[in-house]
Amino acid sequence: MGKWGILRNDGVEVVPCMYDQVHESGAGGDLYIMVQKEVRKHPTAEYHVGLIDDQSFETVLPCEYEALSANSIPGHITFKKNGKWGWMTAGKNIIAEPIYDDIGWMREGRVTVTKNGLTGMLNSSGRVVVPLRYQAMGRQFTKGLIPVSLHGKWGYADTLAREMIPLQFSEARDFGRSIAAVKVDNMYGFIDSLGKAVTAFDFEYINHAWEPDGLIEVKKAGKFGFADESGKLVIPCIYDDVRGFNHKEGHLLQKNGQLLR
Repeated sequence: MGKWGILRNDGVEVVPCMYDQVHESGAGGDLYIMVQKEVRKHPTAEYHVGLIDDQSFETVLPCEYEALSANSIPGHITFKKNGKWGWMTAGKNIIAEPIYDDIGWMREGRVTVTKNGLTGMLNSSGRVVVPLRYQAMGRQFTKGLIPVSLHGKWGYADTLAREMIPLQFSEARDFGRSIAAVKVDNMYGFIDSLGKAVTAFDFEYINHAWEPDGLIEVKKAGKFGFADESGKLVIPCIYDDVRGFNHKEGHLLQKNGQLLR
């Protein structure tokens, strides 16, 4: 199989044909070109990856990593070695050692990491800000809180890693508004940021996303409706289906086989 390199628009070879693959976009982000070299053929092929600067075409990182991404943490590169993830600068200054099973996407200066089945958060300096003691957690803080889970129960921790709402729910959502949807046993309801229930737990379903008009889809007794940011039903649960939201026509609802606007 032939080798790959890079030709400039004027036909000048700026990267020699020495790589097994050259990826113009993807995990290299907007600043880098990812290159790949085969390091083992049998019993199955194994490749290591590196990065080339997409302006100077100079090597930024040699092909000695199992995986790389320049997308998930702005200004840094996450890398995988010996089956574990860490992150570093383009100058190869290590911010977080490769000891993690997974590193998420950084949001608001924090990133979720997982190690030995437990999840926590690091800040942009690689310092632990939420200890790795949870089995699952949300992607980011909203209203200063993040959903966290241990032993199958969900609650909320604050930015200082204090559990502000006890782990008592079978599911917990982000505070996308002033309230959050949580599940107790098999039914959903809404709580405020102090953990106080603002509705009964009598919804069979609550959508994950709020609509542009500040309402959220809910389901009760097999019918659909919409609640507002206080948890109050403003469109009663009398509809058979919800077909979406249109900025001109509002909510598209179906009842008795008819589409209503």
